[in-house]
Amino acid sequence: MLRTRRTLLPFLLPLLLLAASGCKPDAPQEAPSGRFDTSDPRNKPAPYRPGVWGDAALSKDMRETLERARMQSDAVGPADPALNNANRWQAFFDGEGRRAPIDDERILAAMREQGVPSRIVRTVLDEARRQEADPILVLSVIKQESGFDPRQRSPKGARGLMQIMPGTGRDLGVRSVKKLYDPQINVRAGVTYLKDMFEQFSNVSIEDLSAADPSANESVRAALAAYNAGPHAVEKHQGVPPYRQTRAYVERVLEYYRDFTHLLLVD
Repeated sequence: MLRTRRTLLPFLLPLLLLAASGCKPDAPQEAPSGRFDTSDPRNKPAPYRPGVWGDAALSKDMRETLERARMQSDAVGPADPALNNANRWQAFFDGEGRRAPIDDERILAAMREQGVPSRIVRTVLDEARRQEADPILVLSVIKQESGFDPRQRSPKGARGLMQIMPGTGRDLGVRSVKKLYDPQINVRAGVTYLKDMFEQFSNVSIEDLSAADPSANESVRAALAAYNAGPHAVEKHQGVPPYRQTRAYVERVLEYYRDFTHLLLVD
C-alpha cells in the first residue's frame, strides 16, 4: 500500500494544485468585465464543415461522389475553409453568374438512384416548370420535409410530401385534408406557398435561384424560414427567427440543395 501511494503521489500533486488555484484547463474565458470573451481563441466556434447536415441522409454512392468532388475542389482551392466552400458554389456557375442548365432526365435519373419513385420526381419537375420554380430547391424542401414519403404526417398535423398544414391547404384551395396526401395536389400547393414566401421575403425569385449562391443570401434564408416557421415569425424578427429548429431546417435545405446540385453537375 505504501508503494502504491508513492507511485500515485507525482500524479496527485498537480491535480491538487490545479484545484486549489481554481483554474480549469481550456475552459471558456471571461473578459475582465465579466462578459464572455469572444476574442479568446478557446471561445471561437468550430469551423463550418460542408455536409454536416445533409450527407448522413444521402445514399452511400451519393456520399462517395460528393466526397470525390470535395477532394478535387480542396486540391485546387485556397486553404481557408470558408473560401473553399465559396469556390464549390462558384464551380456551379458560368461566367455570367448563372448555373449551368440541368436536364430534367438527368434529375430524374439521379433521384431514381436515390430511391425516389419516378412518379414523384416527374410530379415535382412538371409542377416546378409550370410555376417557374427551381426544381432542385423543391426537391431539397421535400427531402427535408418528408423524405419523399407522400403519407408523412407530422405531430402538428402537417401532411404529405411538402408537409402542408390543413389550414394552409384550405387557403390554397385544398378543402379536403385527405387530398393533401395526393402527391400532385400536395406539390402544387407546396410550390405555390414556397413561391409566395420567396416573393415576400427574397430578393432572388424562386425561378432565378440558379443565378445566386443561396447559402450566402440572407433573403433566401428568410424565405425558407418563412416556409418552416410562417411569415409572421420572419416579419417579427426581420429575418430568420432565432428558433433552433428553424435555423437547422434552413441549413439542411441549403445543404441538400448544394449536394443535389453538386451531384448533378460534377462528372
